[in-house]
Order: sequence, then C-alpha cells, then structure tokens
Amino acid sequence: MQRINTFYNYYFFLPDDEDKLLSLVKTLSARPFPEPSGKASGTEMELDTTINRYRFLSVDDLQILVLKVGRSFGSNDEARNWLKEHEEKAGLGDDSLLGKVLVLLTPAGKEADAFETSGTKWREIRFAARNVELIRFFKAGFEYDIVYRAQINPNASEPAYQLFENDLPTVEAYLAKIRLLTSVYHDSARTVLEEVKESGRKLSGILHTQFGTQHRGEPAIQELEGEIHELSASYGKLVASQSFLSEGKSNLQGVMENLKQHLKTRMNITPESPVVQNLIDFYQGPWKLLDRSLREVQSSVQNHQAAIEVVRGRIEILMSRESASLQSRIRDVLELNASLQKQSLTFQVAASFIEFIVLAYYTHSLWKNLAPGAYAGVAKGVQFLLVSLFAGIAVYGTHLIAERIQGAHHVDKPLKIVLGALVLILAVIIGLSIAYSGHAAVTPH
Repeated sequence: MQRINTFYNYYFFLPDDEDKLLSLVKTLSARPFPEPSGKASGTEMELDTTINRYRFLSVDDLQILVLKVGRSFGSNDEARNWLKEHEEKAGLGDDSLLGKVLVLLTPAGKEADAFETSGTKWREIRFAARNVELIRFFKAGFEYDIVYRAQINPNASEPAYQLFENDLPTVEAYLAKIRLLTSVYHDSARTVLEEVKESGRKLSGILHTQFGTQHRGEPAIQELEGEIHELSASYGKLVASQSFLSEGKSNLQGVMENLKQHLKTRMNITPESPVVQNLIDFYQGPWKLLDRSLREVQSSVQNHQAAIEVVRGRIEILMSRESASLQSRIRDVLELNASLQKQSLTFQVAASFIEFIVLAYYTHSLWKNLAPGAYAGVAKGVQFLLVSLFAGIAVYGTHLIAERIQGAHHVDKPLKIVLGALVLILAVIIGLSIAYSGHAAVTPH
C-alpha cells in the first residue's frame, strides 16, 4: 500500500456555511495558495509536503473550498480519519456540506493503486487531463463522496496544480450541483407520479358519472359545480408540478451544458467523449423518471382541461333543461293569466254596466224627487239623454280616478275633460230644473 504524502480535498457548500469552512482552514493553519509564477514544473508544487494551502472558488451559487494537505499518511483510511478529526474540531458536519472530493496524488513514476476503504465498494472511471492520469472512485447512489487517485506525468509541459486547484474542483462542483438537482427533482418526480395517478382515479370517477333525466334541478347543478371546483384544484396542483419539473429539467440541462463546455475548454475533453457519459451515467435513470413524470403530468393537465369542459357542458345541458322547464311553466302561467284577464275584463264590463244602471237610476230618481216640476216639463228623451250621459261619464271618471290614485299620470288630461263634462251636464240639469221649476205648480192634480 502506498504512503500518501500530499492530497487535496474539495468541499462544496452554500454561502451561509462559509464560517465553518473558515474555521477548518484556521484549525489546519492553512495558508492561501500563492499566485502562480509561470515557472513551476509539472510536479514541484503538487508534491510540496510542508504547508497546508487553501483557496475559495465559486460556481454559480455553489461555493468551493480547495484544500491541500501537505502531510504524510500511511493509508487511505488514516488520511481520511485525520481530516475527519479536524472537521469535527471546526464544527463542520455533513449537514453543512453538499459534497466532498478527496484527491490523492501518486508520485511521478509510481503506479496508482486501487482505492480501498474498509467495507466499502467503489466504482471507478479512468481518464486523462493536462497530462495527469486520473482514476475517479465513487459510490453508487446520491451520496457525493468522491475519491481521485492522480498520477502526474513528470514530463508535463504545464503545471498540473492548475488542474487540481481550479479545473477539477470546478468539474466536481458542476457534478455536485447535478447530483443535488437530480436528487431533488427525482424525489419530486416520484411524488408527482403518485399525484397524477390519484388525480387520474378521481378524474375517471367524475367522467364516468352518468347524468340522465333523473338528475335535474339545482342539486344536480350544485353537484357538478362541486366537481368543477375539485377538478380546478387538481388542475392547479398539476400545473404547478408541471412548471416545477420543467424548471428542474431546464436547470439540469443548463448545468450539463456548463459542465461540457468547461471539460472541453479547460481539460480538452469533448462532449462526445465517453468520459462525459461515464461521469453522468448514474443519473440517466433518474432523468428518465423525470422525463416520464413530466410527460404524464402534461397529459394529466390536458385531461383535466378536457374534463372541466365536459362538466361545464353537463351543467349547460342541465341548465338548458331547467330553462326549458321554466319556460314551459311560464307559458302555463301566461296562459292562465290571459284567461284570468279575460274573465276580469268580463267582470269589469259587467261591473261597469251595473254601476252605470245603478247610477243612472239613482240620478233619475234624485232629479225627479228634487225637481218634480222640471221632471214633468222636460221631455223624456232629453231626461234619458242627460241621465245616461251623466252616469256613463261618471263611471268612466271613477276608473280614471282609480288609475290616477295608483300613480298613472297619463290620465290627467282625460280626467280633466271628464270632470268638465260632468260639471257641464250638472249645469244643464240644474238649469233645466230652474227653468221648469214652476211647471208643477200649474199642473192640476
């Protein structure tokens, strides 16, 4: 087993936890990396075993602490346990980190051993960058605990520290972000699939409800309106889930593009290289689930839109039935009202005629008793004409007065004419009564 003289450790964290990482730096008495002079060979800085160094990097909203430990260890576990002890002293726990990467450097000219820790199975990917042979060991799953063994080519034409202190941490930051986003959206995709399944059962129950002629009236309409409310609530949740998953897919695609661009420009690894596929191979399954969930939720959203329109159509059918029934009842009422109006008109005519007869009789009797001389002297035809006119106009006037009392202002003019005519007829009757007042006195009994 090879001794470990120098290694790098990358910590990925959010800005809120920076104080804990600074505490770790202080605990290790680490110094910032010096500015590159441009004269360093491919190996001289990497195998400096006397000083602990650090640097902070940033990738989007993800922060990185690049830590180089210059210390000799007898084994992998010894190095990891030593680092774990100092992390605990600094109060740095796994809950403060989004991932860690350990890079073990193999001296020039020595073959890199397979990475081993007690009781843990690791997978590996081999690739080269900047004349450095890299073996990436990782565990299957969403746990982001990565180990590299790096063998440096002593004939490198450029310093390899750029790879370990800048390029490789950035690659792992993108992969850590992909792991984090995939974990979040994978769990959400599974939840959304359950929501789609449950909403599908409810949707099927609503659409298979039969509404026949026995389902009528306000209760049936209220039941359908309740179904629309339920469908609308499910529709809103599904649209929100669709938006969330679409955003997740877009975010993942954006990070993937950044990763491929960085690998191409900084490490000369093209997007078509098997290395890229190997780095993201574990995430293919979760991404397929995400795509499937997105397709199903989109289909469910469309089904809910169609179902809402179906239920609205049922409501319109029921309302049209109610409208037809109401129109039928209104027609019956109008027919009854017309019949009653006919009967009322008959009664009104009869009442007016009786009123006319009664008024004419009492007018004639009153004239006869109050002015017997005039009654005897005035021709019977004139008496009949005057009494009839007075009674008829008086009956008509009472109807006009009744309408005026009810607020009908259009009868004002006819009412004035009627009152004038009554006054004129009374004046004629009174005048005739006065003119023939002595006629009874000379008439023999």
